[in-house]
Amino acid sequence: MAKKDIYGVYAELVDPEELLDYHEVIKHTMDFATVRNKLASGRYSTLAQLESDVFLICSNAMQYNALDSVYYKQFLVVLVALAGLSGL
Repeated sequence: MAKKDIYGVYAELVDPEELLDYHEVIKHTMDFATVRNKLASGRYSTLAQLESDVFLICSNAMQYNALDSVYYKQFLVVLVALAGLSGL
């Protein structure tokens, strides 16, 4: 799914100096680097936990970004990939 994020929009946590209001709007941040680190350290005990973090990335994108932004559109690509993997 991270490979679907061709612009790297969700690759790392949002820098609060770049988006000053992000952490006011988004209370629970998530990114693919954190997901990879949690996978590598065995912090996911179920597939549902992994899916939850990926869905959190997507829901944060929906909540913060305008519908016509490249960020929102990139979220749609990731969401479609996730739906295909989970059989939705």
